[in-house]
Amino acid sequence: MKSHPITRWLASVLCGGSASLALAAELPEVANAIVYELPKYTVTNPLELPAPEAWRYARIPGFEVLSNASDGATQRFLKDFQVMQQVLDITWPVLRRVGTPLPTTLILTTRGRAADSFFHPRGRLVETAMAFEFQEFDPSDPTQGRGGLSRVASRFYADEEQACIVVNLAEEGSGNADPYRQFYEQYLRYLMSRFDAPMPPWLVEGVASLFAGIDYSEKWIEFGQLGGRKDDFNQLLTPKPAGAPAGDSDDPAPQSQRDDAVPAPLTSGVGAVPALAAMLGASEEQMRGDPKLRILARGFVHLCLYGRGLKYQKPLFVYLSRVKGGAGSEEIFRESFGMTYAQMRDELLGYAAFTDYRHIQFSAQKGRGLTRPDATTLRAATPAEIGRIKGDGLLLAENRDAAFLELLAPYMRKQQDNDLLASLALFELHSESSTRAQRGRKLLEAAVAGGTTRAKAYLELARLRIGEQVGSIDGAQREQVLELLRKAATLPPPLFGVYEQLANLWWEAEAKPPSGDLVLLEQGVRRFPGQLGLVYRTARLCADGGRVAQAAAMAEWGERAAREPKDKQRFAELRASLPPRNNARK
Repeated sequence: MKSHPITRWLASVLCGGSASLALAAELPEVANAIVYELPKYTVTNPLELPAPEAWRYARIPGFEVLSNASDGATQRFLKDFQVMQQVLDITWPVLRRVGTPLPTTLILTTRGRAADSFFHPRGRLVETAMAFEFQEFDPSDPTQGRGGLSRVASRFYADEEQACIVVNLAEEGSGNADPYRQFYEQYLRYLMSRFDAPMPPWLVEGVASLFAGIDYSEKWIEFGQLGGRKDDFNQLLTPKPAGAPAGDSDDPAPQSQRDDAVPAPLTSGVGAVPALAAMLGASEEQMRGDPKLRILARGFVHLCLYGRGLKYQKPLFVYLSRVKGGAGSEEIFRESFGMTYAQMRDELLGYAAFTDYRHIQFSAQKGRGLTRPDATTLRAATPAEIGRIKGDGLLLAENRDAAFLELLAPYMRKQQDNDLLASLALFELHSESSTRAQRGRKLLEAAVAGGTTRAKAYLELARLRIGEQVGSIDGAQREQVLELLRKAATLPPPLFGVYEQLANLWWEAEAKPPSGDLVLLEQGVRRFPGQLGLVYRTARLCADGGRVAQAAAMAEWGERAAREPKDKQRFAELRASLPPRNNARK
């Protein structure tokens, strides 16, 4: 049985691994010969715009950093983060190399007006332009502190194009939260989100908690170690005697939430212990919203990877290979682990009470060890950078009103740059107002002409130009659109829409695509192999363009990967129409 990508990756957590990265071809720049008139905005109440703020800006590999903390606190955090990346490359080397990196911003904030907009005091909405929705203090959540502000010190937001991690450095030393630990957990979630194959929410939760608890010095690294932290699963899942108080609530779980054959509700430091089925079948939203499910997931993953003499490692990999990222049945679980849900829950509670496990430790060879990075260059952030990074982050957090004001403020003050124009344009294009969409189009033209680094700006402008054509697109019009798509393909991250539009353009054209565009389409197939429509059109275009070996390989893949009979048939027919692969022209 072929192993699932999740299983192969989890094995690398224990024994290392590697992955290859595809390199994008260099393609010509978009011409910058036209000056575009920017649209005008009318703001009836100038107080709606956020006041100018002083932030610091930096770049480290893979991240733009925006901070309103002191330079000392910012440098300390960034140095620790870069050391942590060394730790990750040693312990789980495959993780940072797999998947598609997203352009990511890291926002570091402290208490005060700016920080209040990230963290809501309980029962009160903060009346500022910024409002990232952080988890508020919840007395029923045993993983939270007892302060007035949220104990959550870090949040991660992402879509297909970009990501944002927000950290409240003011929580450092407060006793309510550990921003470093929470940031590492969010960072690992970001890395795992790059996997092509989805990971079950319970697995993401369990592995992220392992990483957050990693400990290291210049000479050694250890993870999987349980300490005396009050939010460790073994502190919270320890069974309580019948009738004893169990956390803030010992109400039994409803019958629908219990595993079969459990005669009475089991209670622990978190109250009634959820059913294993509820944890294994929980969605990402359910896992995020239920602290008891998160604690159970952390304990289950630790038990399977490191506990009981490692006897559950192989069953875990078998189970993951069979459920393939989804929620499996109890029958699959029993066949994989040799026990029922209820029996495994009993085992897990016993493990929490007596955690016999083998944590992993790496020791540096003589003369070697972790190195402290040099100080990061910090400078004053421009108003355009502040507005773009905060605005895009708020948009990822689904706070559209606040995002718009952050993007608009530097534009109204004539302090924009091309990337800010692109962010504001993409925001306006998705407005339901035709007037705002027209403004977005003008902004988009200006951003692209100025050479924005935002790949989606080129893709959206290409889509607009295709949609404006009446009838078939002629050669000159097609070349203008192709120029945009080729440019987008050179910018991070790879977007499926770029390759989809490229394939559609050549599919409808009478002319044959040049070899450079065929190579670009093949790159798209490697990056998005599950998009069988793209695979089929690329294979056909390659066959017609003389790249028969590549077409045959894609046809074979499509036939294996297709689930629908009609899709299998069309790939089989395409493969049959090609000469044998050993005779195909390379």
